[in-house]
Amino acid sequence: MRKNNTKEKVSPVKPQVKDNDSSKLLELEKKLALFMLNTEENYVLVDKRYRIVTFNKQFNLLYSKFYGREVLKGHSILDYAQKHTVEDLKKIYKKVFSGKTVEAELEIPSPDGPGTSFLIRYKPAYKENKIIIGAFVSVKDISEIRKARYEQLQSEDKYRSIIEHSLLAFFLTSPEDGGTILQVNKSAVDMFGYSFREFEKLNMQVLFEHGDLKMISGLRKGKKDGKTKGELTGIRKNGEHFPCEYSSVSFKDIKGEIRTTTTVVDISDRKKAENKLKQKEEHLRVIIDNEPECVSVVDVHGKLIEINPAGIKMLQANSGKGIVGKKLSDFIHRKDRKIFSELHTAVLDGENRTASFRITGLKKRQLWMEANSVPLKDHNSKIYAVLSVIRDITSRIESEEKIKESESNLRAIFDNSAEGLMLLDARGRIKAFNAKSAENHILHNVKSTLQVGKKLLDYIDPNRKPYFNDLLTRVLKGESIEYDIDYDRKDGGKCWFHAALSPVWEDGEVTGVCIARNDISERKLAEQKISEAVERYNLVAKATNDSIYDWNLITNEVFRSGDGLSVLFGYESELGHSNSEFWKTRVHKEDYPAVYNKLNATLKNPKLNICNVEYRFRRADGNYSYIFDKGFIIRNEKGKAIRLIGATQDLSDMKATEQQLKDLLNITKDQNKRLQNFAHIVSHNIRSHSSNIIGLVELLNEQDKLKLASNNLFTMLKTSTSKLGETIENLNDIITVQNETYKERKKVYLKSEVDKTCDAINVLISQTNTILHNRIPDKTLVTVIPSYLESILLNLLTNAIKYKSPDRDPVIYVQCKKIKDYLVISIKDNGIGIDLQKNKDKLFGMYKTFHNNKDARGFGLFITKNQVEAMNGKIEVESKLGKGTTFKLYIYEKN
Repeated sequence: MRKNNTKEKVSPVKPQVKDNDSSKLLELEKKLALFMLNTEENYVLVDKRYRIVTFNKQFNLLYSKFYGREVLKGHSILDYAQKHTVEDLKKIYKKVFSGKTVEAELEIPSPDGPGTSFLIRYKPAYKENKIIIGAFVSVKDISEIRKARYEQLQSEDKYRSIIEHSLLAFFLTSPEDGGTILQVNKSAVDMFGYSFREFEKLNMQVLFEHGDLKMISGLRKGKKDGKTKGELTGIRKNGEHFPCEYSSVSFKDIKGEIRTTTTVVDISDRKKAENKLKQKEEHLRVIIDNEPECVSVVDVHGKLIEINPAGIKMLQANSGKGIVGKKLSDFIHRKDRKIFSELHTAVLDGENRTASFRITGLKKRQLWMEANSVPLKDHNSKIYAVLSVIRDITSRIESEEKIKESESNLRAIFDNSAEGLMLLDARGRIKAFNAKSAENHILHNVKSTLQVGKKLLDYIDPNRKPYFNDLLTRVLKGESIEYDIDYDRKDGGKCWFHAALSPVWEDGEVTGVCIARNDISERKLAEQKISEAVERYNLVAKATNDSIYDWNLITNEVFRSGDGLSVLFGYESELGHSNSEFWKTRVHKEDYPAVYNKLNATLKNPKLNICNVEYRFRRADGNYSYIFDKGFIIRNEKGKAIRLIGATQDLSDMKATEQQLKDLLNITKDQNKRLQNFAHIVSHNIRSHSSNIIGLVELLNEQDKLKLASNNLFTMLKTSTSKLGETIENLNDIITVQNETYKERKKVYLKSEVDKTCDAINVLISQTNTILHNRIPDKTLVTVIPSYLESILLNLLTNAIKYKSPDRDPVIYVQCKKIKDYLVISIKDNGIGIDLQKNKDKLFGMYKTFHNNKDARGFGLFITKNQVEAMNGKIEVESKLGKGTTFKLYIYEKN
């Protein structure tokens, strides 16, 4: 490349930016303007069409200096490159536009002196959403650094790895037999076009012009003093000739054979290479002075020998005069001086050591530093100083502290979250869980506690394991899943959870699963109640003969549900879907003022929500019906009535039969009173007399035990009084059953009721090794008098255990099925059974027993049958002697 001393006159071209990427680059240009104006480095910003978006003053001055031409915005960056480098530049930009950072070195030769080397760094330019919109190119003068590398490549084996990756072509040859090539590096392969194996069959003379005697004379000279350099004309495999500069060094290997190392530099695109190298100390000084991090050298006593400008600035000094000669430990924070002392001692012992500590500069500003320290040795391998590269890690430490604080905050949120949180690894093992997750775990009746490291599947109900394992598999493939799930609580109820399973991503891969669970039992219960209420409303609207209406008091629109209007009054349903005028014009004239005044007063009173009125209403046939109208008022937040929802009931038939009902009610009350009087006589008067007799017998027995003990008549009297008391108690139980027949029936979960009964007789079950299978579905509801159901289950289950077979442990099966209007509950056992042919007729009779069990009273099945029938049900039995017994309870479901 030759310097052009004539400035090229090019008219400025205003960049035309149309695409979005260039627009973003222009935005980036504005943001970088201040930075680029004040930096000493050379920068240029290029869009994805290779157009120059912006550059700083230093870049323009640098390019003008070497090429005599000004850089203009909007022009292609490729126009400023030499033609033979355009394709290589395109390849570099292609890599950069794909997200890679590329570095390359460029040497510009000079005809009248040493050339200049540059490090060019190509980095992707991003917009806010991480989309690449161009390239950010920086140019840094690395001439002195390049020289230092060049000198090191020639003198020391420790730079072998640098040679292998160097941009210089490297050859190891044997000069004894005409320069046979023993080894080359990749740059030589790239420069001359031969493969590594092809080079093994060549010698150095093939790579250069035959008429050029410079290399031959140079190699001969190298045999004398061991070193030579010069310029040659290289020949590539494809026959292309190019100018180059070589440098050769001869040496003896460990076998004593003479070898030559030669480096070749392609100087076709740069000025003549420098002829002289500066001393290592000068090279090192350039490197140190331009190093952005602190480089310091301290002697064995810890005193500063040298420090670069970055280090001077770090110690907050104006120059090195004020700090060179001082101990570096004087700047170390007193709490960290021990760390620094251990670092210094270890390096003087020959170790390479890294340590972090705080320093306080001359201006008392405290910073965190990280030092990488190595020993410096003289030619006798004696350590005479410590070289340290010290970087400012204050920002990193502060970031780490913030991260720790953030992690602490996240842990607090995690542990105190009202949501149950759990983290699993890719194998489904528990990595972490919070207190709420552990609490939720206990709620659904799991005995074992959660433990980190255990598989979550080990805690899952066996019936649900396949389903949950499938969920985990899907989430580990990247899918997020949400679902609702219910569990049986320890108290026999249900708890509902909303679960969300999300994949945990790291570096683009799923490494685990995050599970979040919320207890939604209250919500589910509310939804169930709403659903039941809506269902009831719809059923009522369809089933009732009442005319149900919804009156919007704001718009005066009326909506009527069901067929009540047609059935009761003979009007078409659509006629009622109008406004309140339909109702007003059909209320009897004599009743309307009172009805209107009461309705109006109720609507205006914000404390009232119910409005009940009776009046006469004209039917479609012209006749009037007595009706009862009951409405519920809905008010806004200010108490104003906005809707009236109610039902209109025809009272005509009820008015006619009202007197009959009163008469029947009086008769029923009289019968009820007699029954209550009888119950009172049984439960109080007769029981009192019986108790007195029993007491007198016991008193008589206490007064003369010896004489009465042998008296058979007294013994019979005592037995009879005891039986009398038991009979009265049993009769009282029967009357109680009859009196409680009209108790309110409730819907209960049958499986839960069976579980409660099992808990009540748990000791008996355990003592007899009874196995009880509760096969009632979880959501089975039954409408019963709860106390009766409890008594029935307790009686039948204890009988099944009490009358067990002596040859085997008791096994009981409880299950149910729907048969027409009945829910049939069956309780099957494997006990001694009953001879039904002999005892069927007296099976449910009072005081009837069928076994020799001393505890049998013959009253339990009698009470059970009465309780079932009191709920409009029935009871059946199937049994075989020695095989077992099955009781079937038919619970009527339409009570």
